[in-house]
Amino acid sequence: MQAHHARRQARARGVRPSPVQDVIRRAKPLLGTVVEVRIDDAHPPTDGAHERALATAFDVIGRVDALMSVHRVDSDLSRLHAAPPGDAVSVHPWTVRVLREAQRMHAITGGLFDPTVARLLVEHRLLPRPPGPEAEPDARLSDVVFAGPTTIVKKRPVWLDFGGIAKGFAVDMAVLALRHAGVRNGVVCAGGDLRVFGCNEQPIHVRCPDAPNQIRLIGMLGRGAAASSGNYFAESFDRPAHVSAIQSPLASARPEGAQPGVTCIAPRCIWADALTKVVTLAGNKSPAAQRALLAYHAYAIAS
Repeated sequence: MQAHHARRQARARGVRPSPVQDVIRRAKPLLGTVVEVRIDDAHPPTDGAHERALATAFDVIGRVDALMSVHRVDSDLSRLHAAPPGDAVSVHPWTVRVLREAQRMHAITGGLFDPTVARLLVEHRLLPRPPGPEAEPDARLSDVVFAGPTTIVKKRPVWLDFGGIAKGFAVDMAVLALRHAGVRNGVVCAGGDLRVFGCNEQPIHVRCPDAPNQIRLIGMLGRGAAASSGNYFAESFDRPAHVSAIQSPLASARPEGAQPGVTCIAPRCIWADALTKVVTLAGNKSPAAQRALLAYHAYAIAS
């Protein structure tokens, strides 16, 4: 495992990619950002197979958005919010997977990663108020339990936001759809979340937190995922620069060790996505971040 980790670090520090031939690239607005799906080394198909693969990848991403967005009144999360405490809510298996991953990250980080941060985000006008009863200030992720394989119950009024993890899951599922369609090399990128698969490598560029109009190359990535987070363009979203969209019920104020911009490299994008929130909140060298990075075979780079 250490050798594999070292090879991954070496790639991220500047190994040049193999030449890419016959690239097919498409982009669509999804997940509140622009999602790009790319197939590398694609010989011109005669039966439209690559276009169908691309369409399937976008459909998968759109499905994740429909299931887990707090902005959609018919999403699984909105139906959970609208239900009275104690009522069982049936959800999609993908929602179950994301919730279970969030619960694991929550446990590993001692509660720092917590989707119940939705209450704080609503308070700061970064999210719309969900339907249903007002979330209780001390309600936590432990108040959301499974009553069956795809059935969720909230024991108390609580609001969830999967904005810190669902985008990475959507990227992973799009990659899986492409591979099932026979695509061997490609990239799926959704804003700051990216996953590369196959034998080609992808340059990783990140925004500079103090100058978000500028980007810099931090290395190359092959067969893995990268996610970047930072308090970029706060003024463009009509919020003070000190009010971050990355928050936690355990860290409502940014601690001394917090990072202004973070990129996490991990085998899966769902892990990289969530880990950027942990490292941003607690700092790369904090016990919570170190436990999580080790558990997910990941590492972090401060911007």
